[in-house]
Amino acid sequence: MTSQTKTGKLLSSAAIEVPRYSIPDVASYVRMSPETLRNWVAGRTYPTKGGTKATKPMITRPRAGDPRLSYANLVEAYVLNALRKTLNIPMPAIREGIEYVERAFGLPRFLLSDELRARQGNILIEHLGQLYNVGDGGQAELRELVQRYLQRVDYADGLPAGLYPLTRPNRPEGPKRIVIFPDVGFGRPVTQRRFISTSAIVDRFEAGESVNDLAEDYDLEPVDIEEAIRAERPRLAA
Repeated sequence: MTSQTKTGKLLSSAAIEVPRYSIPDVASYVRMSPETLRNWVAGRTYPTKGGTKATKPMITRPRAGDPRLSYANLVEAYVLNALRKTLNIPMPAIREGIEYVERAFGLPRFLLSDELRARQGNILIEHLGQLYNVGDGGQAELRELVQRYLQRVDYADGLPAGLYPLTRPNRPEGPKRIVIFPDVGFGRPVTQRRFISTSAIVDRFEAGESVNDLAEDYDLEPVDIEEAIRAERPRLAA
């Protein structure tokens, strides 16, 4: 399956599954704890009265034996983090919803789907023009507005093709000046205009160049430079 992205390039389903990121990389881009992400990827064990139990992984690496994550995994982590942390949907409900969708609609990897919708406390799927609450046995629901967090993922023919990472904590309405494309800059954050690497901008800023000078040199607006710095700040603090 191929589709054309906003970059004008053809995107295949295989392209978004190429291993390329470490767990700290993805955690930084998504603004979450690396340890939590590691649990989502590997599963975790926990003690109970009857002994030890284990949770299944929520995110599957593209290649067994390769610790790196893919662009698809990056999007899954972003969506899962929004559902759990921001929309306050309990992890058991997310697991139940994903399993329900796979059984009822034959839709694997629900976290990657452009049919995913959410509202506070619920997971919904829009299928054939009807909205279903998959956290409540699939009962039909009235149409809800798409959550602003999920609107920061662009799709091309059903494939995730662009992620606008949060540059301000818990501010999904923030500017979309920085984007991560699977087919640009090896899947690293770039400016939405001119596709300039945020890490290159921050390297020069940290070396003492001003925001205005960088904006002029790259033919960008000062706000683009500021957003690039915000996007990289979690990585600088790590």
